[in-house]
Amino acid sequence: TTPSTHRDPSRPVRRSATPSPDRGAPVPAWVQARIRYAEESVAFERRLAEHLAENEAVTEEFRTMARAAWDRARQQYPRALATFGSENPSMPGTVGTSRPASSRCCAPAI
Repeated sequence: TTPSTHRDPSRPVRRSATPSPDRGAPVPAWVQARIRYAEESVAFERRLAEHLAENEAVTEEFRTMARAAWDRARQQYPRALATFGSENPSMPGTVGTSRPASSRCCAPAI
């Protein structure tokens, strides 16, 4: 059997035997550099996404890819079309998981 990822709420949370680092300790330069790199890469990816979303050629290429994926999914996995959508309102571009909603988004315009 595989261990469950959900713990029994009646059991206490296990703590590591290793104490956590002192919150007042200075952060090494190499750690600061990694944090800065991660923050800058997130900002870069956001700017790149905004730029590409405004580019009509990129948008059209995405439409072409989405249509091809939708057509293939309709042929090979007609019962799994809901996986193209999401009900998560915090995700940009969420269209829902119903077949009509996904179809409006991914199916070619007639």
